[in-house]
This record gives sequence, C-alpha cells and structure tokens, in this order.
Amino acid sequence: MIYSLRGTLLEKGDNFCVIECANVGYKCHASLNTLSSIDDSKEVFLYTYMALREDSCELFGFKEKDELELFKLLTGVSGVGPKMAMAILSTLSVGSVISAIAQEDIKTLSQSPGVGKKLASRIALELRDKVASKDGSSFKTDSGKIGQVAAKSSKEAEAREALMALGYPALVASDAIAGCSPDLSVEEMIKQALKSMAR
Repeated sequence: MIYSLRGTLLEKGDNFCVIECANVGYKCHASLNTLSSIDDSKEVFLYTYMALREDSCELFGFKEKDELELFKLLTGVSGVGPKMAMAILSTLSVGSVISAIAQEDIKTLSQSPGVGKKLASRIALELRDKVASKDGSSFKTDSGKIGQVAAKSSKEAEAREALMALGYPALVASDAIAGCSPDLSVEEMIKQALKSMAR
C-alpha cells in the first residue's frame, strides 16, 4: 500500500494531479482544497489512499492527514464511494464537514454535488457516533483526533452561508473564510472574506 508521495508536480487537472517520484508519475485524484494548496514550483508531499477494485486501481492524494482520515470515514458510509467523498471534500472544508456531521446539519452536507438530503442524513446518522465532540473545541475518531474545529467552525458555517447567499460558490466562500482569524465575529469574518475576494 502506498502511504505517501513526495516529488515533483508534472500535471494538475480539475480533480487530479500527477506527482513524479523516482522517475515514475503517479496520478492522484484530489479535492479542490488539496489541489489549491499545491505550489507548482515546490516539492509536493501528499498522503495517499489506494482504492483497489476488481477492474480498477486508483490513488487518492491528500495534503493534510485530517482530510485523509475524514475521506476514510466518508467512504465507509453506504452509498458514498471515493469520488463522492472527494466531491464533498471539494465543496466543504474538513472542519465544516466534521461540524455538519456532529450537528446533523443536513443542509450543509447536501451542498455537495450528488449529495441529496437522504444521503446527507445517512452520512450524519452513520458518522455522528464516530465523530465525537471533545471539550467543545476539537473532534476525534476511533483512530484519534481528526481535526481542530474550535468555535470557529460554527462561525465559519454561518459566514459561509451568508457569502453563498450573496452568490459566491461554496468552495470560494470556504477558502476566503478559512483565512480569517478565529477571534473574529461572524460579521467581521464576512467583511474580511469579501475584502480578500475583491483583491
């Protein structure tokens, strides 16, 4: 099993990248969040997950370990395959997905393409016990802590919804809000996000 890749970026598409390691190019399916974090001019490091089936062998790449762990949880849900999990992680940040599952926020989960309310409800139902609240500031799974999503998570969700109501795509809104300080109020997050997107 390939645990990770470190090498040079050869190509980057809408939902994949090709990393050259020891003269071999590995095609990795990746979320928009991971792809947007890859710098073309620098060495690339990705955690990986290999999906083996009778008729295919696909590699999925993740910039952060938290994203990989959440991907594994999502693909464990009935009806959620690797590509569906990637669509969810491309639409929402890791913290937003965890927060939505913990709070059973079906509206947020169903923002991803192909995820209807029925599937979103199943995701929340099957994963809410695996994604447990810890001290109100972080979440953990059976394999340990999966990500820091402090009080900022609920504020992020509220600010993101406000930006989406203004017509911004979910990923654009999430990226803009991700750069905001956790100490800001929802209103201040929205203002800062609008300024960053206007640059």
